[in-house]
Amino acid sequence: MASWRGGAPIELIRFAGANRLKVEIDFSAESGHHGPSVIEPYALRRTNDGDFVLLAVADRTDSHSYPVDRITGVRVIDTSFVPRFLIEF
Repeated sequence: MASWRGGAPIELIRFAGANRLKVEIDFSAESGHHGPSVIEPYALRRTNDGDFVLLAVADRTDSHSYPVDRITGVRVIDTSFVPRFLIEF
């Protein structure tokens, strides 16, 4: 799979989103918190600063953006989801 900045396999995220599958990402937050999150992937966007962010919904929260360079691992889960928003992959 293709990687981008720091090794986050973006193609796995795109595949999961296009097929409405949840993804477990390992994410290192700016606050220092590190750990896995199960998400519904919806889109990749470029910020005004030129960085890429993943737009997603975490299992217990509303929509959230994850800077791609802080994603340290990705695993597609065999759990489908009903989209709450338009999927843009």
